[in-house]
Amino acid sequence: IKSEQAIVEREMALSKKNAELRKYISSNMELENFAYIASHDLQAPLRTISGFTQLLRRSFAGQLDQRQEEYMSFIVSSTKNMKELILALLTFSRANTTQRSLEVVDVAELLGELQTELHVVITEKNATVKSENLPPALTADRMKLKMLFQNLIVNALKFQRSDQTPVIEIKAIEKPTEWLFMVVDNGIGIESEFQDKIFLLFKRLHNQTQYEGTGIGLALCKKLVEQHGGEIGVRSEPGKGSEFYFTISKQLQPEEFAEFIHV
Repeated sequence: IKSEQAIVEREMALSKKNAELRKYISSNMELENFAYIASHDLQAPLRTISGFTQLLRRSFAGQLDQRQEEYMSFIVSSTKNMKELILALLTFSRANTTQRSLEVVDVAELLGELQTELHVVITEKNATVKSENLPPALTADRMKLKMLFQNLIVNALKFQRSDQTPVIEIKAIEKPTEWLFMVVDNGIGIESEFQDKIFLLFKRLHNQTQYEGTGIGLALCKKLVEQHGGEIGVRSEPGKGSEFYFTISKQLQPEEFAEFIHV
């Protein structure tokens, strides 16, 4: 009787797991459909609007008054912002749907590669990016880890005071079951009442005229950290900079990685 009861319980548990798997697959298919629409159908009309606006501007070159020129510039700028938002949403959705693979990552090497790719903007800002105590061997999805650091570094470069030369420090502390990373900047800082909200999708603290962006970057960072079994947060003081910290589990295994991919 006990063995029969155990079999029934296992069948029920298996049925529940199968239902969860079907729901997961269905949700990811919806995200994949959205990704296709975002990369094709939604961008086509934006290209048309922007293209014809540029044609009109050239056709009436020298004939438009200041207000009409402003209207043209507004249309082009708005379509550009919408395209950037769509691409950011596409990136966010692919954080769930893209196949992932774990490998051993040399974090110092990864950050060196990233600094080379960001060389132009780092030079333009006259910024200093330095790091210390980085793990030479961390099991992670290399592409996703690189995307995570890129978003945090670019944010640190973006949200700077005009009278301050940017300095960004990347540190790591090894703990028994995880690595704790910190990305510290000397930027504009974040008010305490907003520090819990900045990781929400579309949450922006500044308008486009102050700082460009889509409000998706930190939400994506949160998603990427959670996929690595970790947590992310921020400590900040207005006018004195911010410290973004996140953890990466040391116990990730390839066959377990799918468990951290939540829709």
